[in-house]
Amino acid sequence: MVMPGQVNALTTDNLQPPYIQVAEFVRVPNRDTQNGVLESTFSVLVVAKNLEEAEDLAENLDSHLTNNYEATDQDIGIFQEQYAVGLTDPSNLYQVGVKLDYRLFEDPNK
Repeated sequence: MVMPGQVNALTTDNLQPPYIQVAEFVRVPNRDTQNGVLESTFSVLVVAKNLEEAEDLAENLDSHLTNNYEATDQDIGIFQEQYAVGLTDPSNLYQVGVKLDYRLFEDPNK
């Protein structure tokens, strides 16, 4: 995919494409399950210099997250909810990205 130094959370720190940024992470409060399943949502932005590269990286990342990877020790499922493609910065026509929105389910008793 990309080198570990090209992955960042919440800020890009002036990274040059291609890079992957965790744009947001939100724990969804759920008072009904008590000690049951925890739910979170997060967005990942994949930025590259051209659309083909951005979509290839996004496809690899999605496959890695949904098929082969436990995001946490308590992970019981990650599901992609939305996929959007476009310019990441309207003033920079040479930087495109893919935004992936996910829902993560965790079992604290696992």
